[in-house]
Amino acid sequence: MGGEEILARVWLGDTFTHENILKRKITTIIQVSSTNLATSVCAAFQKSGVELVRFRRDDDELSNLLPVFGDLCNFIDKRIRSKKNVLIWEEGAGAACAVAYVMRARRIGRTEAERYIREKRKGTVVSERCLEQLNVWQRCGFDVYEMVHGKKTPKRPYVEWIEKESAGQAKPQMDRYCVHS
Repeated sequence: MGGEEILARVWLGDTFTHENILKRKITTIIQVSSTNLATSVCAAFQKSGVELVRFRRDDDELSNLLPVFGDLCNFIDKRIRSKKNVLIWEEGAGAACAVAYVMRARRIGRTEAERYIREKRKGTVVSERCLEQLNVWQRCGFDVYEMVHGKKTPKRPYVEWIEKESAGQAKPQMDRYCVHS
């Protein structure tokens, strides 16, 4: 499938060759998954000076992506301000993160952002679980936290979602992820 530019300097894809990376001047590849890209892929990209960043998340159905969305959006914005091109690796939760980024960047709702992504990149699929979280992301105004009396506090729609998810099952983690580069 390759990849498409979904917004200026932001690409979404899953099978980029070394030549495609160089042609598009991609400087950062973002992966949202519990597993690393194949060692051979990493070596080829790093040889070209491409930064590989992984937002580590469990790939199971209970994975909570909501805290990742804000940090990922901030990370992409910082790269764009530095005139760098970013590839969001589509596998894992990459497609959902691309939708979250478009929602915040264009200040649009989930349905419109999902449609926009699918127009740019045919065949993109976001799981029902991720769509539900993107709805919460929208209700939270594209940030699941707010500062209350100088303390970072989860917003009400996020808390309600966590409480709903906690009913009868293991509590989803609010902040359990790592960034690796």
